[in-house]
Amino acid sequence: MKKMLSLMLIMVCALAFADQNAEQQKTINEMQLRSCVANMRALESAIEMYLLDYDASSLTLDKLKEYVSGNFPTCPAGHDYTVVMDRKNPYIKCQIHNTSRDPKLPEIAPISTTETAPLLEAVEAPVVKEAPIILKNGTTRGGTDTIARIRALLGNLQKEKKIIQSNNRKIEALLFKNWLLQTEFEADMTTLLPIFRASNESFGNLGNNVKDLKAEIFDPSQLCFTELEQSLSKSGTAISEAYAAMRTGKSELQTARTGYTASRAEFERTLALIDKLTAQ
Repeated sequence: MKKMLSLMLIMVCALAFADQNAEQQKTINEMQLRSCVANMRALESAIEMYLLDYDASSLTLDKLKEYVSGNFPTCPAGHDYTVVMDRKNPYIKCQIHNTSRDPKLPEIAPISTTETAPLLEAVEAPVVKEAPIILKNGTTRGGTDTIARIRALLGNLQKEKKIIQSNNRKIEALLFKNWLLQTEFEADMTTLLPIFRASNESFGNLGNNVKDLKAEIFDPSQLCFTELEQSLSKSGTAISEAYAAMRTGKSELQTARTGYTASRAEFERTLALIDKLTAQ
């Protein structure tokens, strides 16, 4: 009888370990999905900038590289991205996670007896589980993983903020000059346009990071997310309009200056809200 009870206890423990492994795999899949969605959104922001310069018919994934600063976004699970040529709004699709508009979690394969066999040998080993953190969707996630991801997102906010601040200084040094010669203006435009484009991209990255950070919080209404999203939208829209005006040429120079000034003023409020959020 004792031997039978011992075997039953071992089987129960083995099944518990198997369930724990499945939960861990689910957590990994969820984190990879979030990261993949953020990467697809970053590429879709690059697509928007590409379409300001070129026609959609020439769009390929490789051509987005010049519109992405730093490492080119890839699926964290190692799957391929493709550009879906929607007539009005081309978008990115992942081989396993689908799209940023309709993301999907991959199915977890059932654990076989060969996979659970090593667990029978380790039933006496204690398992210490981290305190779970309740997320917005009501699910739980290991504390350490969640905190690490939130810290990474907050770090990204600070990184993109500094890039925009640096680009603003470069833009101001050229955009408000009084040119004497047409050749001088054209030479400065060659420098200005890529800076505008990079700043436009950073606003898109900031927006994506704010969305991802908001999704990690159980009750975002307690923080300043709504104000931050509104301010970021205003400053990002204004810089995008200024960039479009600059691409037209000197006939729209004043429009570009007005748009940039509006973006710069609103971005001061955005900066204050980012600092407030990171302090919380």
